[in-house]
Parts: sequence; structure tokens; C-alpha cells
Amino acid sequence: MTTQVAPPTVGFWREYEPAARRAPGMWLGSAPAADDAAAQAARAFEGGARRAELREPVEPASSRAPRETVRALTLVRELTGHGIVVDWRLGLDGSAGPDAWRSLCHLYPPAELTGVPGAAEALREWTAKFYVCKCVYRQGPGFLQVRDRRRGRLECLTLDRTDELDAVAALSTGAPPASVAPGVLADFEAEDLLGTVGDLKWWLPYRVRRWPFPSTVV
Repeated sequence: MTTQVAPPTVGFWREYEPAARRAPGMWLGSAPAADDAAAQAARAFEGGARRAELREPVEPASSRAPRETVRALTLVRELTGHGIVVDWRLGLDGSAGPDAWRSLCHLYPPAELTGVPGAAEALREWTAKFYVCKCVYRQGPGFLQVRDRRRGRLECLTLDRTDELDAVAALSTGAPPASVAPGVLADFEAEDLLGTVGDLKWWLPYRVRRWPFPSTVV
């Protein structure tokens, strides 16, 4: 019998600052993390949300509920892309090595990081070096360009083949590896553009929605 796991819950506030959350009118309510994270994050931003909180810790190494974990991770990705502050806790697999967190360092820094050697120092570095648009993509007619600065240098990748664009669409909410052309999957993994949760892969970059100043940051 398959055990049903409830989707993670996310709460929303109008204000960034924790102290201001207690003011009247700041609380916007909570909802389960939706499978379409991009749409949920867009609705939250348009509704005035500027801070979000994931109640449950996110643990990609756990295979207990991969689909729900991907929902949480892709929601953090999309909220970050809108510039929404995200309160969340992240537990990684220590066997992946001390730098496993760097693949995710374009996401809003978690309040707590566990499961990797030197987690406290890693979290301090993540927080100190974080900025919006660290690993993003922009989309035009018939192409998609990834701009990635997670390793401290700009790396650009332009995707314009139909199988590549279809793969990004499928992986944006998480998908089994078998649903993506093997060559495309291998290329994406070689560029560190995919996360793994159980039997699912998910697309790491978020879509750039406004250029920062100066735009050369991206």
C-alpha cells in the first residue's frame, strides 16, 4: 500500500522583516505547495507576499516523499526568482561531500543547513555571497539561455533544440530521468543544472523576471 504524504505547507506575509509580521494585515495565509511552483509564486507575489515560510524541513536525500520534496524545492526556486524572502530549513546528504550545497546556492539561503561537513561555515558563506539572479535563465522565441555564476564566474549556455526546450519544460516541476532524452539529461547534469530527489530530477535555474542593477551581475 502506498503511503500518502501531504504536500509541504507554505505561509505568506506582506513584509520582509520578521518583527513586522505581527502587525495587522501582514499575514496573507498559508497553502500547500502546488505542483506548479511558478504559478503559485507568481500569485503570491502579485498578492503582495514578500516573505514566505516553509513549515517542514526540506530533505532531498530522503526518498520518503520525492514528489513533495521537489514541490518544496521548486517553490523555493520560484519564490527566490520573484525576490521573496524564504524561511526554510535544508538537510543534505553528507555522503555528497562538503560542497553539495553549492549547486543550490542561487536559492534564498536557508535558516538552517544540516547534513554536510562544515555546515555552519557553508551556511555563512552561502548567506554572505547570495544575490538574486545567481543562476537564471531567460527565454526568447525558440531559445533559452542559462547564465550561471554559482562558481564565481559567468557561464553561459544557450539551448535552442526542441528536445532541450521540451526537457526544461518537463523538468521544471520535476520528472523521472526516463522522460528526458538521455543525451540531453547528460548534458544538463554535466553543467550542474539538475537536482536529484529520489527517482526525480528537477531544473535548478529560475527564470529572470527583472534585470538587477548593474545588469552585468547577471
